[in-house]
Amino acid sequence: MIATDERTVDSSIPIYDRETGAIHFLYQTDYARCFYLRSEDEGETFSEPVEITATFEAFRDEYPWRVFAPGPGHALQMDTGRLVIPVWLSTGTSGEFGPEYRGHRPSVTSVIFSDDHGATWNRGEIAAWNTERVVNPNETVAVQLQDGKVLLNMRTETPRNRRAFTFSEDGATAWTDPEFQDELFDPVCMGSMIRLPDEFAGGKSCLLFVNPDSSHLQSLGNRHNSWPRENLTLRASFDEGKTWPVKRLLDPGQAGYSDLAVGPDGTIYCFYEHGGQTDDRGMSVLRFDYSWIAGSSD
Repeated sequence: MIATDERTVDSSIPIYDRETGAIHFLYQTDYARCFYLRSEDEGETFSEPVEITATFEAFRDEYPWRVFAPGPGHALQMDTGRLVIPVWLSTGTSGEFGPEYRGHRPSVTSVIFSDDHGATWNRGEIAAWNTERVVNPNETVAVQLQDGKVLLNMRTETPRNRRAFTFSEDGATAWTDPEFQDELFDPVCMGSMIRLPDEFAGGKSCLLFVNPDSSHLQSLGNRHNSWPRENLTLRASFDEGKTWPVKRLLDPGQAGYSDLAVGPDGTIYCFYEHGGQTDDRGMSVLRFDYSWIAGSSD
């Protein structure tokens, strides 16, 4: 988060467009306005920002938000070319920042999308509502499955401390009722998810997910809103997210938000916050490949 002339500028969302080679980039200011810009030269220069807050205004009749944010983390381009940006919206009446600073609770999740390479943007349907069962769904990551469906993997504040999944055939409408993924612990923190291309995973389907996993402390009792963010952990699924048999520890210390990317040679990158609210807090990048995930290399 960057303070600029008493504004906050954050929640940056990049998407690489496989069809045009452009980099699409979104961000929000003050949790109330959203802007879009693009680069045609691999990030060397960007176009002037274009405000697309009207896309979020289209939610108001159904959900009278006071604050919203895209992402955070990278977004998704579907096989159809559709650009899908997970978003969360809140009526802003409570939360860690307080009502006077546009609180982040209660909240719901949805997406905005573009079918013309960022020229215009539209809202999707609400994917997850705030309910007694799914409490305050918010920061979300999207991935496309082999059958074409889009999976949203959501942070929530539900006492069972598990990630919630919902699915859509087109990445924008008719989302399924959220389901909890029992193998993915959620300390109430943003996480990242990405597909590793089959050619870099021995021809297998491979989904990767990373977040802080402090589930070893569950025996201390139910502290669902105060689990420490530590033990940054990578998990791998070979059945499209149904099970997560591989677990690799990336950082045993304090760690927070993270994002995953895959390079053209199959190298996997994890960009993440390390440290807590201390002097050693900073950003780090880890890199590894599928052989390390599979346990065949150090």
